[in-house]
Amino acid sequence: MEDRIVYRVGAWGAIIGGILAIAVNVFRSEHATESHQRAMIGIIVLSLLILLGFFALTRSIDGAPASTWGRLAWGTSLIGVTFSIASHAIYAALDRDHDLMGADVLDGVELVADSLFFAWAITFFGATALFYGLAMATSTSYPTWLGWVTVAGGVVGLITGFMHAFAGATSTSELLFALSAGIFSLVIIYMGVLLLRRSSTAVALTAKAT
Repeated sequence: MEDRIVYRVGAWGAIIGGILAIAVNVFRSEHATESHQRAMIGIIVLSLLILLGFFALTRSIDGAPASTWGRLAWGTSLIGVTFSIASHAIYAALDRDHDLMGADVLDGVELVADSLFFAWAITFFGATALFYGLAMATSTSYPTWLGWVTVAGGVVGLITGFMHAFAGATSTSELLFALSAGIFSLVIIYMGVLLLRRSSTAVALTAKAT
């Protein structure tokens, strides 16, 4: 597959997925007492769209050590999205079948879903953001400032993810996690814009060569 096609598909996946991520988080915060089934399905869809963007981003990064960081980021993003799909699918099922489960079963299923959610937060908003940030910061293809902003968001994501998992959520940790997730969502959208520009450049270079 030609790079320009990969970049264009990944760009739109990143842009649409990033916008959906922001929209879903706003929806969940404003409708916390309502059913979350639509939000859960939305998170699964946007995670897959963002994964397209990450594939294109990884392919667009070359040279050492940037390409190594990019491959690490791609690996953690696959793991993170797997955790995301599993946890949110379970949450959606809990919303639907909540009244059909006994208390012991419900507690057990919620524990599994929460554990997968924490693993998603750590691997996706933490490790993936950190590694992609380092990849962009050490690459000549992307703005250095964008890379270091992403690194900062990833560090915050790692810290708050572990805080949630082992110490429990607090108002401070939830605020910091929301900040980290928001920064990463905006970075993903901007990354999509840069990939669109890159795809246009690839088209121009192909036309010139022919």
